Amino acid sequence: MIDATPGQGPARDRGVGAPGAAGAVAAGVTAEGPTDAGPGLRDIVGAERVMGVAYTPEERAQMLGTLEGQIAQARARRALAMPNDLPMATRFDPRLPGFRPPAAPGRVAWSQADPGPLPASDTDIAFAPVAHLARWIASGQLSSRRLTEIYLARIDRLAPQLCCFATVTPDLARAEAEA
Repeated sequence: MIDATPGQGPARDRGVGAPGAAGAVAAGVTAEGPTDAGPGLRDIVGAERVMGVAYTPEERAQMLGTLEGQIAQARARRALAMPNDLPMATRFDPRLPGFRPPAAPGRVAWSQADPGPLPASDTDIAFAPVAHLARWIASGQLSSRRLTEIYLARIDRLAPQLCCFATVTPDLARAEAEA
C-alpha cells in the first residue's frame, strides 16, 4: 500500500520534479528519507534498487556529473508559486536559452533562368523544382488550377499506401488555386 501523506509516500509525493531513479537521487531522497548531503554513488545504486533498474558504471558517473544541476532545477520549480487553477503550458519551445534565429534574408529573388518547355507528363511537372513551376505559372504555360489538380490526383492515388495525410481539403485547395 502506498502512503500518500506528504513527506511519507514515494518520491513523487514529495514533489520530486525529475522522473526515475536519477530523479529520486536528484531530490536528495534515499531509502532513509530526504538528505541534505549531496548525492553520491551509493544514492544512485539505492535508487536503482527502488526503481528496479540497473545502470552501468559509465551511466552512474554521467548522472553524478549532472545531479547538482538537477537538484537546483527541482528546487527552483518547487519555489514557484503555482495555484491549482493555473492552466498547463500550451506552448513547447525546444530552443536553448539565448537562442537567436538567423536574420531573415529579405525579399526572395526567384531565378530568372529559363526552365525550358513545360513537360508533357504530370509526374515530371509534379517533381519539377519550385523555381521552374513558378516560371511556368508566371509565363502562363501552367495554371495554378492544373498544378493543384496534379497534386490532388497524386494524393488520391498515393494516400492509401503512404498514410501520411491527416486532412485533405481539395475544395479549399481548388478555391485558393482559382484566387
